[in-house]
Amino acid sequence: MVKHMSRLGCEILLVVGILIALKNGFFPWMISMWYPNPLLSEKMGEWTAIIIGVGTCLLYMGLGSAAKHAHALTPTQMIGTFGLLHGTFFLPFPQWLDQIIRDWQGLLDDMLALFLPGRMFTSFELFGMLLGMFILGRLFHVREDELRHLGQAQREEKKLPSSAT
Repeated sequence: MVKHMSRLGCEILLVVGILIALKNGFFPWMISMWYPNPLLSEKMGEWTAIIIGVGTCLLYMGLGSAAKHAHALTPTQMIGTFGLLHGTFFLPFPQWLDQIIRDWQGLLDDMLALFLPGRMFTSFELFGMLLGMFILGRLFHVREDELRHLGQAQREEKKLPSSAT
């Protein structure tokens, strides 16, 4: 099971890392190129924060679903893997690692700050919200139709009658 837990951990790190890179690098760059007007650029930044926040919730639900259905982890193993990765955010780290922690918190916190402007969320509250989304993801299982798993020749066999050429 350690193998499955480490695979889930790598998947979490990869997907969350890509989302952070998109939020802090790619999207602001594209907005600055497409919208040179500062007011319009700011508005698009707010919309991006909302989209990233909702995407973060969906992403954590998807990772929770993958933990159960793809990696076959028990709830204890799943929460342990989540806690091991995200619990490190509460330890004291050097300055450069603090920026990564703030970026991780900003995935959800930037969206919440738009809807609840007077409310500041702590790291523990954000951790709890994301853990809740992760656990909620265990309830979902996405299934694909059988034809997607077949090769092109097998799909054509199933569609065409055997006498037709």
